[in-house]
Amino acid sequence: MLRQISPLREFDASNESYFINALQFQPIGQLVKQNPDTARQLVGDDWFHLSLTYGEWLYSSADEQQKSESRFFLPAMIENRPQDVNEQARLGRWYLEQKDAPRAREHLQLAHESQPENKPIITDLGSAFFLLGSQGQANELWEQIIRDEPSLDDCNLYLDTLSRHGLSEPARKRLTPLLAKRLQENFRDEDEYQSSESKKKFEQMKALIRALSVSFTKINHEAAPPLSPAEEAAKEAFFRALCEAAPDNLFLPEFLVREALVAPSAAEPFYRLVIARSSGPSSYDRDYTYTAQQQKSWDASRMEEALDHLTSYKPSEPDSKRIKWQKEYLQYLLGRNQTAEARRLVATIEASIKHRYARPAWLRLASFRLEIRDGRVAHAFDGLAHLVGIETVSNLTAIKPPSIERLNDAVALLRSEGREAEAHALIEAAYAREMALAQYEPAYFMGLANIAFERGDAALGLKWLQWMVNLSKEESKAETAAELAVLPLVKAHAVEEPGAELPPGGQGIEQTQALRLAAEKAGEFGQFDAALTYRQQLISLSPDDEENRIELVRLLAANKKTDQAIENLAAIIGDRSATRSARWQALWLASEIIEQRPELWTRLRERVRTLNATDSEMDAALQSLSLTSAGQIDEAVKVVVAIDSIDPNSYLGFLRGYLEKKQGHEANSLDSFTRALIARRESSVWQAFSLTEDEPFEQIIRLYLKQNQPRAALKLAERAAFLQTKESAAESVESKLDKVEIDESAVEEKKYQTLGARAAVRQRNARAELLELLSAAAEQIGDLNRAAELEKARLDFLVKVADKQTAKSRVERLREMLRRVERQPKPSLVIDQRLVGGQ
Repeated sequence: MLRQISPLREFDASNESYFINALQFQPIGQLVKQNPDTARQLVGDDWFHLSLTYGEWLYSSADEQQKSESRFFLPAMIENRPQDVNEQARLGRWYLEQKDAPRAREHLQLAHESQPENKPIITDLGSAFFLLGSQGQANELWEQIIRDEPSLDDCNLYLDTLSRHGLSEPARKRLTPLLAKRLQENFRDEDEYQSSESKKKFEQMKALIRALSVSFTKINHEAAPPLSPAEEAAKEAFFRALCEAAPDNLFLPEFLVREALVAPSAAEPFYRLVIARSSGPSSYDRDYTYTAQQQKSWDASRMEEALDHLTSYKPSEPDSKRIKWQKEYLQYLLGRNQTAEARRLVATIEASIKHRYARPAWLRLASFRLEIRDGRVAHAFDGLAHLVGIETVSNLTAIKPPSIERLNDAVALLRSEGREAEAHALIEAAYAREMALAQYEPAYFMGLANIAFERGDAALGLKWLQWMVNLSKEESKAETAAELAVLPLVKAHAVEEPGAELPPGGQGIEQTQALRLAAEKAGEFGQFDAALTYRQQLISLSPDDEENRIELVRLLAANKKTDQAIENLAAIIGDRSATRSARWQALWLASEIIEQRPELWTRLRERVRTLNATDSEMDAALQSLSLTSAGQIDEAVKVVVAIDSIDPNSYLGFLRGYLEKKQGHEANSLDSFTRALIARRESSVWQAFSLTEDEPFEQIIRLYLKQNQPRAALKLAERAAFLQTKESAAESVESKLDKVEIDESAVEEKKYQTLGARAAVRQRNARAELLELLSAAAEQIGDLNRAAELEKARLDFLVKVADKQTAKSRVERLREMLRRVERQPKPSLVIDQRLVGGQ
């Protein structure tokens, strides 16, 4: 009988009739005599609840007579529960939200008389007086919220109440001495308190500090703009004064910086406060391995370098809170190009650890960055070479190969300072040093080949690849090592220090790995003849390597050897001994190689029939893809449906879903992908289609979104594997690319990539797009928190800096929208009544 009534207040006759029929207004004598039918008539608490709702509905009417009648129904719950003070307070609060201050005061005063210590009632009664123009009485009431020893929740309530009335500034002024006392006495350093009760109190204090930060915004304005410079300055001044009022407190400035509650431009003084109030290294704190080096007659830099090689680039670092904050502050200063202050900070840190610790790598890197900004690029480059281990000082007793971790940090530094040429030179020197120390790792050959190709020296690039392959063969290993040793680049980085202990040689290169990597790198830079040679050599060594067989087909097609490519495709598709996944992958690849050339489709199909005349699955799949290439999607679907009904499997199911999607039959496609997802028995099914298509689970999510079913899509996305794993898509792509010190943007710029690398890049981009769609869907249904989380997850799948910045801006915008929504008063009338006793 009860139904939904819109919160938008439709004041028509049918709605009023609904209320009257449900409430059955009659004289009390008749009501007492009745035996009410609960399927048609409300009784007990339900009657009083609906009476209240009817009163709220009437009050919202523009008709003055209806609004006047509302006064007879709004007190319904008070009449039902005359001793319940909360009902008086609730009705008073409701009137307050309607800005009806006189009636709000009437009910709130009654509630206050019954519960004079109830602070929410005091708050609301003060608001009623404020709206009536009696600010003095309002202030007297509000002052009771924080008298004596107020709790942190009381302080938050006080701030929120006054802020809602545009009194944020006097609220902050009144709270400052109270907060300063609490911060100084009980909240000096969060790390000192570990009990659950202490943690709870700190969370309450954090909530209050966040509220203080928010109080500087125009909270009553739905589209409040960012704070003006003057407002930001006022916020900074307030928090600085609060920090100074609690001179020994570390927690407050630390929390302000951690949560970015002040603008980045205003964070500097708070960093200084954190550092000044943090504990530094104790007088006994030192690295005894380092201090032992001081017995030698070396300068500081020589001692540091000796320690690097002695500890394999892992010397001990000072472990104090102050040092950690100084490190963070140093990065802040460098990021804002405040070089003068950064130099002073570097000198301060160095002085604090002098004779006790070697300078940490991050501190030395910061010094080199400052040198580059001073124009001393050559000096900084030399320092980086020593830091990485490319160059060494004399008198070292043991020499380690360069540190790849430090190399990555140094290259990132150079690139961030616009020194790409120096970054390449450092990489080349590091790999040459590895060669000089007989560390023949494939990554170093690939890196040197990559640098040569990027410089336009294809001949040298191919030589590095061939040297790698030759080192993997027993018969040419010794000769190749000797040839490498006399190369000018390698010889320039040979160790000249007599008697120094050198690292043992590497473990050697496995031949199939060398051939695979050489083929990939040669193909990447368009050297298809060389790539084909390596692929063919790999087939002779590993004839069952299905990935190599498919990559050979792709290289033949890229090198315009279409006939050979089709012959090799047919050999894979018609090979009963090959895995089903490989055969379907070859099938899917055919569309890219043959495109819309029907004569080639016919040739491929006939050749497969010759090799395997009884394979109806492959024949039907080839026929459907051929029809698809000719634009005959409906006929292609019929072919797949026919074979799928005879011998269904996940591969055919995926193909069917794909074709139905192209056909525009989204419901059918959704059903096919769902059945393929349920029926699959091996995880490799989707991999056969990964060059151009998402896995079924993600296809289904996209189809729900396309059908404007955002809730279904979001519910399904909760089970998406790529959102559950901690491994980012970028890391997955890197592992497939075997990328060695290549700028991220190069991933998308490569002209030719292996099938796995192409699929990984496509998958990363597709998932970034899917997360963007899901975030928009969450925002559409009002789930702003979920929208922000999905947009944040999208960051892991983005490569370009501009895209990352756009995503970060959207996350902040969504979170700000969420904060505004949370600050808005809850709707007072949302009628969502359902059947009580049947229909």
